[in-house]
Amino acid sequence: MTKIMFTPEEFRSVASVGVVASSDDVTPIINAVNISVTDAGEVTAVATDRYRIARVIFTPKMDEAVIGGEDSLTINAKELTKFWNNIKAVAIKSHMPIILDIQEDEDYTDSKTYSIEYDGSRVENRSVRGNFPPVERLMTDYAVEQCDGVPAVSLNPNFLGDMVKMYHPRDDKRINMKQVAWQFRFKQTDSKKPGPVYITRGSDIAGATLDYLVQPNLLLR
Repeated sequence: MTKIMFTPEEFRSVASVGVVASSDDVTPIINAVNISVTDAGEVTAVATDRYRIARVIFTPKMDEAVIGGEDSLTINAKELTKFWNNIKAVAIKSHMPIILDIQEDEDYTDSKTYSIEYDGSRVENRSVRGNFPPVERLMTDYAVEQCDGVPAVSLNPNFLGDMVKMYHPRDDKRINMKQVAWQFRFKQTDSKKPGPVYITRGSDIAGATLDYLVQPNLLLR
């Protein structure tokens, strides 16, 4: 048995990775968020749809937040999101814990049961059966092999919001741009300081592109 007590902010971050979970019901194991905890009390939540991976890692900050040892559980992403949506209006304003209780399933050797409880709201279910794919190692390999030595930069969320607004036609019917990819290019510099980030995207207008250049002093470092 393992019990984890999350703050509302921590639980929200766990539920948020479900945005990349698959919606293909043929493979239920990737319709889910895999939550694991180490003996040291570090929690990892990860989800994938084969093409994308989302992950969050943290140590719950409540006193005695983790009771029990190393454990893992795979929860359907929609169930996780539904529970959070039902409580978030009240939970985010409070300091009450959201408790995840993991139990061995006596009926199935490769499954577990769980309950999530917050201030009287409670949901119980079985975990998704099967082995969650080991996609976390891809994140680790990429970070070590592809990014080692490359200066880390973070884009201010305001810039990302402005980028989305770059194309909003008013005279024509709204055109769906969801399938047009953004490209991020980082200028290499000899110093350890990050260079400018050049961002470009295709357009539905023939021969046109959308461009966005962020200078180093406009980046969060």
